[in-house]
Parts: sequence; C-alpha cells; structure tokens
Amino acid sequence: MTTITLHNDAKVDSGAYDRISRLMTKARPLAEQHSRLSLPDQVTARIVSTEQLIDLMADHGECIVRLAASSFPADSEERSQTMAFVPEAREEYRKTTMDAWPTVHAAMVCRSVGDPEMIIMPEAYAESRATDRYLTGVLVHELTHIAQNKIWPGMPHVHLRWGLQDQASNLPPEQRRSPYHVIEGHAQWVQRQAMKELCGVATADVRIDGEPDHTDRFRELRAGSSRPDIYDQGDAFISALHDAGGYPVTERLLRDENLLPTVSEITDPAAWLKRYAPAMNEA
Repeated sequence: MTTITLHNDAKVDSGAYDRISRLMTKARPLAEQHSRLSLPDQVTARIVSTEQLIDLMADHGECIVRLAASSFPADSEERSQTMAFVPEAREEYRKTTMDAWPTVHAAMVCRSVGDPEMIIMPEAYAESRATDRYLTGVLVHELTHIAQNKIWPGMPHVHLRWGLQDQASNLPPEQRRSPYHVIEGHAQWVQRQAMKELCGVATADVRIDGEPDHTDRFRELRAGSSRPDIYDQGDAFISALHDAGGYPVTERLLRDENLLPTVSEITDPAAWLKRYAPAMNEA
C-alpha cells in the first residue's frame, strides 16, 4: 500500500491543503488502476509557491543532466559534453518555468538525493479555474509519471541520453527516438481513462458541461508551447498500442528504452508494432 506524504511547503491554508489531500487520495488508486503500474511504497508530494516551483524546476534541470552524464563512462567525451550543459539546463528550466508557471499545476521533479518527488502548485489554479475533477486528473497524470519512473529509472533523463547518441549518429530528425511522446502520451492516456471513470468523458483538458473555462492567459500560454502536439500525438500512439496488444505492450515499452519509437513512428504506430513484433511476442 502506497503512503503519500504531503508537505505544505507553501503554507497554504487548511482548506486548500485538505482539498489537495482529499483529491490525492482519490487520484492514487485511479493512477494505479488505469496504468496497471504500481507506485512506490512511499511517495513524497509538496505543495509549493511560485518561487519554490521555479527553484525546484531549476534544480530538476541540473539533476537530470547530472544523472544523464553519470550513465556514460567516467572519462568519456559523452560525459564531458553532458556535464557542460548543466548551467544552461538550470537557466532553461528556470526561465521556462518563470514564463509558464500559470499552466503548471503539478510536476514530477528529480532531487539530487532520493527518489523523484511530486510538486503541486495551487497558485496556478486561478488561471485554469481548476475544478476537483480537473485537478484529480492532473494528479493522476503526475502519479503515473512516478509509477513510470519506478519501472524505468532512467526515464527523467532519457531524452538527453538518446538525443546525444542520435545526434552523434547523424540520424535525420524523423529517425531519432522520441521519448517525450511516450512518457507524456502514456500519462495523458491514463489520465483520460481515469476521467472517463469519474465523469463518463475520456478527456484530459476539455471542459465539460457546467465547468468554468480557462482564462485567456492560460489558453495563450498553452497555445504557445509544444505541449498539445507531444501529449496528443503520444496519447494516440499509446492508444494504438493498447488496441493492438493491451497493457503488456505498453509496459514492455516502458521497461526497455531500446524499444522507443522514432519520431516518424509516433504518427505511424503500425510501423513500430511491425518493427518490434518479435520483442512483443517475447514479453
């Protein structure tokens, strides 16, 4: 049985804390049920302010670069190249979060010591006008990332490792691996299944009858990011895998990053299924 420890680092009032605690209790079994992945025995979650979020995301940027570097041999050029990216990663994550924080309701972050943690940012709720249903879905999404990380510990920094390798191999863009689509697409797929159970509509972000719409600022920030393509295309890819072979196919993919699809296969899942049919039969 997973224990979720919720820290009130932002010192929100008891009403806000109790709401998040209640929704987390609802989201946990939904994430496990619809991902069919187990969560760690202990999950740490933190309610944070905007300033704390920005600092934690900068730390996360540095942490994933250092973890990616550690996967290469100590004296290798790959490790040196990756470590040189640390200052840029900190600044990139800090700036991106400063610009887009109203859209960040929750996230999984890596820490220099210990397992990844979940952070929750109530200050963003005013922009999305988040209902309990909507926030439950957000929490399901992030808990799914925690569960992904349990069976795929390299997940938070896989894009750095494969990006460097694919670039060194001079692969054309369409033949490079596409981990973000898998990671976010799977979490969104699970989120939509949970929402279907809650309200009868398999949606991650669409308003349903009676719910307030997002603010203009929220919609503009979302529209200016690459999120819709990554999440929606990845969701469609995972959905196709489930149609073809159910949960075992997706779990096999999450356990073996050598099976990651290429950019072109994300929009042509049949090609990926054909290429890896032997591996799927061994699962």
